[in-house]
Amino acid sequence: MIEKEAMYKITYGLFVLTTTDGEKQNGCIVNTVSMITDNPKRITVFVNKSNYTEQLIKDAGEFTVSILTEKTPFSVFEQFGFVSGRDVDKFAGEKYPQAENGLYYIPVYSNAVLSAKVIDAHDYGTHTLFVAEVTEAKKISDEPSATYDYYQKNIK
Repeated sequence: MIEKEAMYKITYGLFVLTTTDGEKQNGCIVNTVSMITDNPKRITVFVNKSNYTEQLIKDAGEFTVSILTEKTPFSVFEQFGFVSGRDVDKFAGEKYPQAENGLYYIPVYSNAVLSAKVIDAHDYGTHTLFVAEVTEAKKISDEPSATYDYYQKNIK
């Protein structure tokens, strides 16, 4: 037996992952970003293959990660997690700053932003694991990062 609630106890954060198709930028909510090496700085991110962002990362070869804080309102999760970028422009109507790689990030509800270039990708059935070298890492605030557990109990 597998209890879904037990899986929620794994500690991980919540992030907005952004990339581009060359003309339009897109982003989605992910919960699996990890640092795997310190020198050089490398991270991994798992992205569901049904997300439009996954295909765009494969094509663009780069992405930006906004590390969300506990102050992130549910509306950010609705904007980046409950609609597809195939159907709407998730960045329409607001001005977002750009990281050094030109990709948007979420400044108000993030405590840091990481930009990265994909160096490897692995297919794991429902998800793709991207391995990427960090090209920029910028601290935005000292606000605590939102964990999935915190999201379940306080934001959702």
